[in-house]
Amino acid sequence: IVGSRKASSYGIRCAKKFATEFARQNIVVVSGLAYGIDQAAHKATTDAKGKTIAVLGCGLLGSITSTQRYIAQNIIENGGTIFSEFPLEICGLRHHYPYRNRVISGLCSGTLIVEATEKSGSILTAKSAIDQNRDVFCIPGQIDSETSKGTNILIRDGAYPALSPKDILLTMSIEAKPQESQIQTPV
Repeated sequence: IVGSRKASSYGIRCAKKFATEFARQNIVVVSGLAYGIDQAAHKATTDAKGKTIAVLGCGLLGSITSTQRYIAQNIIENGGTIFSEFPLEICGLRHHYPYRNRVISGLCSGTLIVEATEKSGSILTAKSAIDQNRDVFCIPGQIDSETSKGTNILIRDGAYPALSPKDILLTMSIEAKPQESQIQTPV
């Protein structure tokens, strides 16, 4: 699950909804620990006691914010992983992020883009996923929203629209576990 750092409240709600459901289905959520959609996805996953992997664009001891450090600690405490292919103490540099995005998509069978501008790291992640023969899913957004232009274009160009987590589960042939309220106790 990836998306805009300048996420809208709609994008944050969607990231949380999808991440929570994936955690409930025991699907590992992979993202980049960046502000906005990425952090919302990681936090929702750990709140739901799911597993998540954060792929960094800096070294493991590089410059991360206190919020990122807090979320990273929760990821580790929930059995998740923090990953970087960069030297331990290197700071995140602009040219690192396309490499990080390639790793994010490469770790996954499918990539969900929640919100993205036309030219963004999330679009690069989608392109990496396509190059790696992975499924790309996008949450549609308002046509006049800057943070939805990229996702809407990806859908127009063939990405799967994701209106609910179930859309992704069905497309990827993952049988959903019933929710607590759907489990029937024998009489």
